[in-house]
Amino acid sequence: MPPRDGGPRVAPDVIWGWRELHRTDGRIKVTQLAAQGLVSVRTLERRFREQIGRSSAEVARILRFTNALRLQSRGLPLATVARLAGHHDQAHFNDVVKETTGLTPIGLARERLIQWTAEPPPAQGASAAVR
Repeated sequence: MPPRDGGPRVAPDVIWGWRELHRTDGRIKVTQLAAQGLVSVRTLERRFREQIGRSSAEVARILRFTNALRLQSRGLPLATVARLAGHHDQAHFNDVVKETTGLTPIGLARERLIQWTAEPPPAQGASAAVR
């Protein structure tokens, strides 16, 4: 079926790879993704760059970082966030945060862009106390 807007058709392995990356929050290894898609890593990376503008590894990294932001919003400690988001360890995660944002996780907290440890969010429907 051609695209509705008449644009270029996206390769089925790229569509499948995109869905798998999202399903796993970027935690699947690119070698595993390529093997399951029955293409080489080089082919998968090339097709992703051509059709999405980023390699599958870059997309996975973005998804892991986005997942880490979601996890931290639950009030989890930074080391737990790093582990659950699929990073090797907290030090590796710290490097990723710095490369992605230019700030360390503590720097992000200081800038109040994000809180790595926080009170759990209020229950749904609960109103926040006014100070």
